[in-house]
This record gives sequence, structure tokens and C-alpha cells, in this order.
Amino acid sequence: MELLINVESLLPPRTGIGTYTGELLSEYRRQGVPERIHAYSHRRIKQWAGDAVASPGRVESRHALRARIAPMLYQAASSWDWPYLAWRNLDRRAFARQARALARRAVYHEPNFILKPFEGPSVVTVHDLSHLRYPACHPKARVAFLEKHLAASLESAGHVITVSEIVRRELITTFALDPSRVSSIPLGVNDRFRPAEESALDALESGFGLQPGNYLLCVATREPRKNLVALFQAFELLPESLRKRFPLVLCGARGWHSEEIDAHARRLTRRGWLKPLDYVPESSLPALYSGAAVFAFPSVYEGFGLPVLEAMACGTTVVVGHGTAMAEFAGASAVTCDASDPRSLSESIRHLLEDESTRRTYARLALERARRYSWTRCAEAHLDIYRQLAPSDLDH
Repeated sequence: MELLINVESLLPPRTGIGTYTGELLSEYRRQGVPERIHAYSHRRIKQWAGDAVASPGRVESRHALRARIAPMLYQAASSWDWPYLAWRNLDRRAFARQARALARRAVYHEPNFILKPFEGPSVVTVHDLSHLRYPACHPKARVAFLEKHLAASLESAGHVITVSEIVRRELITTFALDPSRVSSIPLGVNDRFRPAEESALDALESGFGLQPGNYLLCVATREPRKNLVALFQAFELLPESLRKRFPLVLCGARGWHSEEIDAHARRLTRRGWLKPLDYVPESSLPALYSGAAVFAFPSVYEGFGLPVLEAMACGTTVVVGHGTAMAEFAGASAVTCDASDPRSLSESIRHLLEDESTRRTYARLALERARRYSWTRCAEAHLDIYRQLAPSDLDH
């Protein structure tokens, strides 16, 4: 079996879609299936050699600068409809021209919402419908592109994958899809996300000025959908003693329409209550998660919410909004609240910060729950779908 896959999401800064794509490719390489993988990036299709799925430490030094610059370039480009749409159309034509020779040999998997033109069997992953539910949280050009192409992409796909059951139901209802054509496959968590050793925790103080067990953490891109202003307001509602003992640490790059978030962040930083970490090497994330007293992820809408699962795998208590995809996979191991209400969010965080026994109980439950999710299981479920779509003469 041969696979054609778009790997452009692997470019830094690595987002959730990039992590999803990279982890799948790592698993495929480990298992030796599919036998041949063709990767599309920079308007070229090349046989996949696995070189871009490197261990985190190998490429971080040069990625740090790109991680700061890329969001600004993306925001500038996608703020203008015609350059963004023109670039997308050129990209689609380049893909179609090169992929034509693979149509009778490969299954094409598009991990990033919109299938490019392909005459063979195809699979598309739709991570969420935030462009419909929260269009103001996206650049207008991106919303226009998704509105123009998503329905046709879903119609032409041999199978559609979502990463949560919530999004699967949304897709089926919104686009009147045959439920048998849509599968929910939860994401996994990399083995490096586990409770950190003492030496790694000690390095938090020297590397980031953080005391293990004495900070509240959020890992999220600074964009409206992440609901960070509500988190800042919830933090300000905490008693002063808790704000001093457990400063808020925000780890994440600047995203779309972050002006209001940045203004609140600057104010909290001046007061000494917030410690922003724009870029953290991936190799440092397990220790950062492990050292947090509580991990708060107040996003109002996610397709999955991978940072929550990573925090759980590190044995950290998590707070998420009820009715979200995060609450779906975390189950009873997470503290849930009305994340859109700063008071509800603040009360949940306060209860956990004040009660160490409860905090430890949820941390244990989170660690146990996280063991249910692996990239191996996720990859195997994807491979099953590829095999179902591949013509019998391709599946060997």
C-alpha cells in the first residue's frame, strides 16, 4: 500500500495539526506500513524519508525564531482575501499536477481539512468546525476558503476522520453526511509526556524561574477561541495569597487577533502575576506540565485539545470547560466548569489550589486516564481506513 500525505503542517511553529501529522508518520515508519509514503510540501511531492519528524531537541534552535515570526507572517497574509486565496489556488494546482501519476497507486490522506484535487481514493481529517461556530476567531480569508471548499471536500472524500465524537456528530448534522463514512479517532500522547524526574523539575527554576508545584499553567496559542481573557479574569478573582503563591504561566505563540489578550497579559505581567513564555522547546514541555499545580485550559471550542491530554499524561490536575472535546476524553479525571464564566472558572481553580488532597486525587485519575490514548492505536485505526479504501491491487 502507498500513501500520499500533505506534510506542510510539520513546519514550525508546530500546531496541533502538525503534531497529529508528525506522530502518525512516526508510527507508520516504526511499523513499516504503508510500504511507501509520498509527502507533499513546498509544492513538491517527494518520497518520505522521515527526516522532518525529528526528536524535539534536534531542530529547536533554528525553529525558535521561526516560531516567533511565522504567526505574524500568517496573520498578515491571511488578513487579505485575494493573496491568501490566490496562494491556495496555486498550491492546489501544483498538487494536482504532480499527484496525477499516483492516483492509481496511492491513498491520499489530507490531515488539514481540505482535500486537494486527486483522482484516486482519499481520506480527509476535519479537526473542528470553529470557522462556522466562531468565525470571528479566524482570519476572514481562512473562513472564506473553508466555506468555499469544505462541503465539496467532504463530498468527494472516500472517508472522513474527526478526532472527537463531538465533532463527528457536528459534521454529520451540519453537512448531512452518511454516518458510516465518518469515523472518530481520538489522538494519542507521546511517551515523552510522563511525570518528570526530579532533575528535570529542578531545571525549571534555573531555566524559567519557576518553582515546581507552585504555578498555574496554560499552554495555548494566544487567540480569541482559547478564551484566555476569561482565564486572566478568573485569576484576578483568586485571593491575593493564591495569586502570589501560584503565578499564572502562559506558554504559547501569538496567534490571530490577539490584541485584547496581549493587553490583559501585559497588565498582569506588570503586576507580577503572569509569566508569559512565548516559546518553549518541546523537550521542556513534560517538565513544565509536571511542575504545574494545576493545568487550566479554558478554550470554548476544540476539536480535541491535545495539551490537556499531555498534561494528564504528566500527572497534572486539569480544569476544562464542560461539554467540550476535552471533557469528552478526560471524563471524570478532569475538573469541569463553565469556562465562559470567569467566576465559575476561578472557583474551580481556587478549590484545587487550596485543597492539595483533591489535587492529588485528580492528578492520579488523570495519569490513569491518559494511558488509554496512544499514537499506536491512533495510527492503526487510520491504517484500517486506508486499507478499506485502497483497491485490492494496491493493498499488498
